Amino acid sequence: MQWIKSTDERARLCSLSCEYVFPDNFFLTFKSGRMVDPIVILMNDTKQSLSGRIELREVVLPDDQDFLIRLYISTRGDITALPIDQHQKNALLLMQYQAQSQSYALQFPNAVHYIVIFDGNCVGRYMIERKAGEILGIDLALFPESRSLGIGTSIIRSSFEEAAETGRIFVFHVLKSNRAVRLYLRLGCVIADDTATHYKMTWQPSKLMEKIMLEDLTKDDFVSRLNSTFQIYFTPEKAYEAELIEVSESRQRFRQEGFSLLFLSQQEAPFDQQMYKVEHPELGIFDLFLVPIGKSDKGVKYESVFNRLVE
Repeated sequence: MQWIKSTDERARLCSLSCEYVFPDNFFLTFKSGRMVDPIVILMNDTKQSLSGRIELREVVLPDDQDFLIRLYISTRGDITALPIDQHQKNALLLMQYQAQSQSYALQFPNAVHYIVIFDGNCVGRYMIERKAGEILGIDLALFPESRSLGIGTSIIRSSFEEAAETGRIFVFHVLKSNRAVRLYLRLGCVIADDTATHYKMTWQPSKLMEKIMLEDLTKDDFVSRLNSTFQIYFTPEKAYEAELIEVSESRQRFRQEGFSLLFLSQQEAPFDQQMYKVEHPELGIFDLFLVPIGKSDKGVKYESVFNRLVE
């Protein structure tokens, strides 16, 4: 897969002007609530490697504006199927597109926005934001004719590869109803959190997933990660975010050191005290015995106590 970088500053996501005028024939006919898009994907031998047929180039605005709106419309069958006249649909679709563009620009000011090109055809878009410890997948959208061909999976895999090469975690959100959830789980992703409609999924390079011995972690390791987020697997299939809010040193005894960790997790009810798998992007994976010690309007607090012999 080729990643083509644009040198044009307009490549950054920006909102549309309310004065935007749709080009002639921009909206085509609708059938069964879905727009018939002028882009026709002529598939070659599907057994060929997809990676060599996909390119990602940075968006250039306003040049790519019409394409992005057309793509957005293809994802909004709920609006195109409404029993209203075409002028109302146009206005509603443009308003929704503008709202999404402005929201992304505010939430992800450093995002990079790519056009997905498959066999020379522009078939979708991909947005990511690269941060110090993670790569955030913001949006991946493809025209209906380009879905279920493995294009999206190939793009996601390329982000896995980048995360592995740079030692970062790949984080993205996916609709619970999306059939690709099972595929992502098979690819090694885990469900880190969920809302009423979406899963927050993460993928980590194997070198970050190697389990480490708890004995190798010191109090200073946790002190330097105070107020950072840990992933705790309170259930085998799902991790919950928990903030390390306190590292306390207990009373020292001869040839013995002791300290405790206090985590805060936003849960309605506490889980039982027992050993849980814990992940941190810098510390790796390890097991902790956690005890629920209290609940407040901010969540449930869990404590882990360390007592060790000192040579």
